[in-house]
Amino acid sequence: MDYQYNKGSIWRKWDFHTHTLGTNKNDQFKSKDFKEFCITLFIKALENEIEAIGITDYFSIENYMSVYTFQQKIDSVDIFNEIEKARIKNIFIFPNVELRMLPVTDSGRLINFHCIFNPVSLNNLDDDFFSTVSHVSHDQEYKMNRSGIIRLGKSLDPSLTDDTAYKKGIENFVVSHDSFKKLLTTNINLRNNLITVVSNSNKDGASALQQHFDLFETEGGSLDAIRATIYNLSQCIFSGNPNDREYFLGNKKDDEKTVVRKCGSLKPCIHGSDAHTEDKLFKPDNDRYCWVKADLSFNGLKQILCEPSERVRIQRDSSDCKKPYNIIEKVKFIDKKANKTFTDYEIGINPNLNAIIGGKSSGKSLPLHFIAEKIGNPTDIKNYSSITKDVDIEIFYADDPNNAISISDKRVIEFLPQLYIEDIVRNKSITATHQGGESNAFNKFIEALIRQEDDINELFDNHINMLESSEDRINANVSEWIKYDKQYKIAKVELQPLGDKNAISNEIKRQQAKIDELTKHIGLTSEEIQTYNQLSQENTRLEEEIKQFNFDESELDRLGRYLTDSLNLKVVNSFDFNSSSFKIDQIYQNIKTDILKSFLAHVESEKKELATIKKELCDQR
Repeated sequence: MDYQYNKGSIWRKWDFHTHTLGTNKNDQFKSKDFKEFCITLFIKALENEIEAIGITDYFSIENYMSVYTFQQKIDSVDIFNEIEKARIKNIFIFPNVELRMLPVTDSGRLINFHCIFNPVSLNNLDDDFFSTVSHVSHDQEYKMNRSGIIRLGKSLDPSLTDDTAYKKGIENFVVSHDSFKKLLTTNINLRNNLITVVSNSNKDGASALQQHFDLFETEGGSLDAIRATIYNLSQCIFSGNPNDREYFLGNKKDDEKTVVRKCGSLKPCIHGSDAHTEDKLFKPDNDRYCWVKADLSFNGLKQILCEPSERVRIQRDSSDCKKPYNIIEKVKFIDKKANKTFTDYEIGINPNLNAIIGGKSSGKSLPLHFIAEKIGNPTDIKNYSSITKDVDIEIFYADDPNNAISISDKRVIEFLPQLYIEDIVRNKSITATHQGGESNAFNKFIEALIRQEDDINELFDNHINMLESSEDRINANVSEWIKYDKQYKIAKVELQPLGDKNAISNEIKRQQAKIDELTKHIGLTSEEIQTYNQLSQENTRLEEEIKQFNFDESELDRLGRYLTDSLNLKVVNSFDFNSSSFKIDQIYQNIKTDILKSFLAHVESEKKELATIKKELCDQR
C-alpha cells in the first residue's frame, strides 16, 4: 500500500498549466526529443516539490499521453535513483485541454477555456469530446479531432501538408460557448469527469494575472449574457491574482450571494507556470505556487469545488508551517509471529488531525500504544503484552521518510491514553512543580501543556519571575515595617515616665528658671554663658551623629548577616551550572564563593569607614 494515499488530505504543490515539447502553439522548448524533455520535466518537478502536474495543450491530449507513458516506464530510466523513481511514480499527472471560445470582450478577443479531465476516463474521450465539439465556418462544420482540424487548415490554404494544415487549423479553431454548454447538458458521463476553468477574459493564457474581478465590479449588474454564460460554465478560475481569489469567494464588493447570482457558484482560483520553455517549468510568476489540500486524484481535486476557500492557496510557501522534524510521516508494523496478527502495510499519518475509527474493543488504541512504547511516555494503564509479543513498529519522521528511527533517536511524543485525562482530573494528590511550590496532578498537567509553546512558555516564566520579585519586595517591606514598629514601641515605653506634653513643657520652664538662678549665683558673664550654650549644642549634635553611626554600624552588621544567609541562599545558590568536567565544576564553585566574598568584603570596608568617622567625632567631644 502506498502510504502517500492513505494519510488524508495534506497541502501539496500543484501546477495546473504546463505545456510540453511539441505543444500546438508557441513551442519554445529546446529539448532534442521528447524523452530528454520528460527527464527535464521530472527533474524540475522533484526540485520544486511538485506533486501534481496538469499537462496542457491546445485541443489535444497527445502530449499528456506521451508524458504518462514515460512515467509508467520510469524504472527503465537510469538517470533517476530508486527514491526519485518512487517519487515520480507518485506524481499525479492529468490532462488539461486548452480551448478558445468566441469573443466575449468589446475588442473581439477570444477567451481561453480549459478542460481538466479525469485520467481514468479517457477511453471515451474521442467520442464524447473531441469528435463532438465543432468549429463552424462558412456553413461548414469541423470536428475538434486531428482530422477535423487538418480539414479546417486546408480549407484556409489547400496547398498545406497535413502537419502544416494541423498547425493552421489550431490557430483558427474556435469553440462556441452554446455548443459547449449543450454538450455538458446532454452528456452526464463527460460532465462527471471534467472540471472546467475560465482563463483570462481578454488575453491568452500567458498572462496569468489578469484581473477577472474587474469585469464584475466595474460593470455591476450589466455583465452581458455571453460573459455570464462563460463564467457559469466554468467551475474554477485560472488566476494568481489575490483580488480574483477574494472576489470569487465573495469577500470583496460583491458578497457570496451576489457572486453566486452572477457566476453560478463560488469558485476556487487555481494557477500554474504556463511553461513554454524548460526554464519556466514550475516557476510561476512572483513565486505564486498553487497549494491544494486534497488527495492526489481527480476525485480529491473535485473537493476544491465544494470547499474553494479551505482547499486552495496561491502563495510561495505551504499553509502548514510545522517542522518535519516533529511530524510522524508513517508507521509500519513488524509482526514476527508465524501466524501474523498485523499486516506490514505502511500507515500514513496526517500532520494535522488523525482519527482511528472502529467498534468497541476493536483495537483502536493499539497503534497509539505501540507508538507510545517506541517514542513516547508509556502511561497506558492497560496491559497489551499478550498482543504485542513478537511485534514491533517502525516509525518514520517527515524529515527522513525513507528510514525508520533508530534507538539513538531521543525525540519524544506526548501520549494521553484512554481515561488518562479523567484520571488526572480526579487525582487531587499534591506534587512539586518544577518552579518550586506545590500543585495537584491536574494543575501540573495543564502547566506542562501550556509550556509546550515557546512563546507561552516565555510569558509563563516572565510571570513567575515577576511574582518572585514581588514576593521579595513584600518580604523586604514587611521586615522594614517590623523594624520601625519595634522602634516605635521602644520610644513609646521610654516616653511613658515623662508625662504628657504640658507637663514636659512646664518642667522645661522650671529647669530653665533654675539654670538662670544658678547662673546668677556663680557669676558667669553673658559671653561665657553664650560659649557654654554653643559647646552644649555642639556636644548634643556630636552625640546625635555618634548615635546615628552606631545605628548604621548595626544595620551594616545586619546587612552582612543577610548577605551571608539570604543572599547566599537566594542568589548565589540559584545559579545552576552542571558540567561533566570536574575541573570546570571547581572553577564554577570558586566563582560562586568569590561573588559572596566580594559582597561581604564591601560591607566590611563600609564598616571600617564608619568606625573611622565615629572615632573622629568622639575625639572632637
